[in-house]
Amino acid sequence: MAACSNAIKYAKAYEDFDINGLYPNFEDNTQKFYLTENYWQSKVKGHLSQDKHKKRDTTNNVQDSDFDYFKQLFKVSNCSICGCKFTFDNKPILDRIDNSKGHSKDNVLPCCLYCNCFCSDKDKSIGKLFIQLRKYCMIRCLPTNLTDIDVYHLIRKWITGGLSNVMHRVNRSGIDFIKRLWYDKDNKKVTVLTTDHRITHVVGVDFNSLYPSVMSSEQHKFIKYTGGKMYMCGSQTGKIMGDDDHSKQIILRIINSNKRFTQEGTLFIAEVKGHIDQNYLNDFINFPPILRNYEFTTDERTIG
Repeated sequence: MAACSNAIKYAKAYEDFDINGLYPNFEDNTQKFYLTENYWQSKVKGHLSQDKHKKRDTTNNVQDSDFDYFKQLFKVSNCSICGCKFTFDNKPILDRIDNSKGHSKDNVLPCCLYCNCFCSDKDKSIGKLFIQLRKYCMIRCLPTNLTDIDVYHLIRKWITGGLSNVMHRVNRSGIDFIKRLWYDKDNKKVTVLTTDHRITHVVGVDFNSLYPSVMSSEQHKFIKYTGGKMYMCGSQTGKIMGDDDHSKQIILRIINSNKRFTQEGTLFIAEVKGHIDQNYLNDFINFPPILRNYEFTTDERTIG
């Protein structure tokens, strides 16, 4: 059911996507771009150097004298790939129509630096599809591909279910006693102890990797982050390793921010590595994140 719900939800989420639609950089409110001579001259030199390196014909390459023509072109044009306007935070660059030829006046179109770098020598239609999907996802708060492999594994590790170690199959309110784990350091074993306290409430939690995607953006009073909504990881804004004092201070500012539980707060995943000496294990053994990460052998000989 979760898989079907997930498929239906994202089919609906993309049903009005249009590859030729205008999905602007909605966060870019900077001044509209205008071409300066210094900027143009640096681009002319850069294109010439690039074409020579790739052994392309540079006979008809753009020149410094084409400044007025391209100044007007950038003024009245938008990106030829995504359609966004040019600003000083989204500067234009020349994209070659035929990648086998140089940057001649009749072989270039204005486009965003991001679009130009992403498409590179790829098929323009495929490149445009990926770029437009990315912008569409950003506007609609939909998940996108993660480009950092370490971040991908970090996120996947904590949302993917696995084998469970069921300690107590029956817990009856008012009848059964609460049990806890105890580590026997002499025999190097963990056993279960029955306490003198009876169970009064039973809480069951069942989760797997599909549920977060199914419930993404659905409001619920239990969720105190981002206005009562849970979101899948849509895109990565950064990664902080916490391996020096400066980065640790940045992490603490994010965690302790007054805006943390508001729409302006930063969503984050924190991975903490810990080690507890065996003499103190019983003080922490019922703390799940560290001590209930079991590994199982799942070959045919073991499980039949």
